[in-house]
Amino acid sequence: MGDGVTGSTSDFDSGSLGSNPSRPAYVKGVKMELNKMTLEELVELEKQIKEQAIKKVKDAQTGESIKRHPYVIGKKYFFRSVTHHIVGELIDVTEHELVFRGASWIADDGRFHEMFLTGSFNEIEPFPTDLSVIVGRGSLIDCVEWTHALPTQAK
Repeated sequence: MGDGVTGSTSDFDSGSLGSNPSRPAYVKGVKMELNKMTLEELVELEKQIKEQAIKKVKDAQTGESIKRHPYVIGKKYFFRSVTHHIVGELIDVTEHELVFRGASWIADDGRFHEMFLTGSFNEIEPFPTDLSVIVGRGSLIDCVEWTHALPTQAK
């Protein structure tokens, strides 16, 4: 059992603990039964749990966890959510949202391929230009960089 306790904090599955000491924990993929661990193994496990918790807190404080994303601030995107299609300029990315300006709801994008070639839509409903449009990242289906001018007129 001692070999399974050493390793980096990313090797520890904290979700496998709980309040039941006979429930196994997993360290580096090795099943560990807490009530059968030596004191040395328990101390090492506690150390790994603390290190992992400290890293999560630091990531949350610095925003490090939300800095890792494929979006580029200032670029224009066309995206499809579970219910809408929207095009706009990305101005911020948060943990759970994308924030756009100059955005329009695209009620009918027409032929998808032609839309990307020509930049034209069949039906457009622009948001007021002074409003930020905030979209939940969990609702996104896909997102494509938009290389055309943003629409400004309803159609």
